[in-house]
Amino acid sequence: MKSYLIQRCNVNLYNQDGTKNNFNDINDLLNYDYMGSAEFEFGALPKSYKRIRFNFNKYKVFNTGLKNYNGVPCYVLCKENIKDEVIDNIKELAKGEQRLKEYITFEHHITKSKSSWSKPKENFWWDIGHDFMFWFGQDKNDVITEIIKNDSIEFTNSLSEYKIKYRDNTEEIAKGEEINYYIRIYKEDGTITEVSKDMAKLI
Repeated sequence: MKSYLIQRCNVNLYNQDGTKNNFNDINDLLNYDYMGSAEFEFGALPKSYKRIRFNFNKYKVFNTGLKNYNGVPCYVLCKENIKDEVIDNIKELAKGEQRLKEYITFEHHITKSKSSWSKPKENFWWDIGHDFMFWFGQDKNDVITEIIKNDSIEFTNSLSEYKIKYRDNTEEIAKGEEINYYIRIYKEDGTITEVSKDMAKLI
């Protein structure tokens, strides 16, 4: 696994007066940095989030074994069956060893830099290509998982069940949603398939 598209974000759990913020959804929780590349636009984040929500029963939070220069542990939310691969990937990111579409500042949290320009404010990252999220601070774990869990329930309940008949005459039953002129089908392996309406019969 090699990351390429990682969204930089910031999470502020507390207000300036020390009271805890209330979050209704993922967009309340995350402050997104502008990444400056088209690959991060045109619904890329929402599509990743839909894949995460659809498969959220397979996700867990894991300690990566990394800490920032203040000793705060780094955690990742990912599918349990790929956690070792994901954690190895994050450890490479911590060394700045991967070429990404846009710079993410993560390595400067691991090793403190004396340069004023390399003191990043970001504390949360989202790999929108491989659908995992990582951050510093155990205090974020329950907040993040609870929000996504609630969003996951709402999203999966909103999907309809379709019988799909493909061009090769094979058929399958799957959940999906109507998007303009086609049906977007969500599969258990985490992939999204878009089929024409004439191939999908609502059950």
